[in-house]
Amino acid sequence: MSIRVVQVGFGSVGQRRAALVAADPRAVLVGVCEPDAAGRASAREQYGSDLLVSETLEPLLVGDVDAVIVSTPNATHIPLSVQAVEAGAHVLCEKPLAGSLAEARPLVEAVAVRKRLFKMGANHQTFPSVLAALEQVRSGELGPLQRVRIALGHSRFEALPHWFRDPAQAGGGTLLDNGSHAALLALTLLDDAGQKPLRVSCELERRQGIDVAAQAQIIGDAGLPISLESSWVREGGYCFELQIVGRDGTLEVHNPGALSLNGVALEVVERPSWGLDTQDFLDAIAEQRAPAVDLGMALRCLALLESCYESAANGREVHWTR
Repeated sequence: MSIRVVQVGFGSVGQRRAALVAADPRAVLVGVCEPDAAGRASAREQYGSDLLVSETLEPLLVGDVDAVIVSTPNATHIPLSVQAVEAGAHVLCEKPLAGSLAEARPLVEAVAVRKRLFKMGANHQTFPSVLAALEQVRSGELGPLQRVRIALGHSRFEALPHWFRDPAQAGGGTLLDNGSHAALLALTLLDDAGQKPLRVSCELERRQGIDVAAQAQIIGDAGLPISLESSWVREGGYCFELQIVGRDGTLEVHNPGALSLNGVALEVVERPSWGLDTQDFLDAIAEQRAPAVDLGMALRCLALLESCYESAANGREVHWTR
């Protein structure tokens, strides 16, 4: 039985997701929802006249749809995801989950009632170098972790699509955007170390009413410090760096394919991160299991980012109470 998938949003990310679904032998791309007429025309051109195409999602949920992928501006994530879940579909929604935990509550309720699977898109978690680094951590190669640094971002603030720079549509800036990847990695490493966030502090640089650079510090309840850096205005272009320092060694990831242990390069098997992320969603549906970044992890990530924003707004450290 094929997994019948509707893609919502046919921008660059939506087109990437749709192509991965169409290429998977277990799945069938049955519909595309896209408000832009040119986008709808492009979808028809790429996938043929049998593809259902609509400006809104509702008409595409009338048939037998198993899954919906939401690749749209942040402010639409929750209403579209709720609409899909209430129609009985499993959902993959791009990060960030929402602008706040309160905003995400209707999705939590819908998933609980309908018992549908939810995954937050998080392709940085499936970078081959990151997967290999996490394997090294879990093998005990580094010994007890002592500190972590995660830095990511780019210099494309002015070139981003307009909605990224609109607080009403984006819900937040680089911290909510790039910072979602960093927060997921931080929580994963804290889990691996058997710790929970205890204290959070953050400073933001803002332009045009939105944060364009962020520096945060998370301290685990057993003392592990994790620094997070995120930017839309960094010099030098794209950046993804991960440094994990343990008692017995240091792992470093750079941009994002190179991994080294104590300065010696390690072999990394190249695999497409978007493909692995999409595959995890389809695997989870087929195997009736939770995806790698499920709703619980997505909520934890959002809660951590909310604490960062709270710290920046109040100019003080926030104690984790969740």
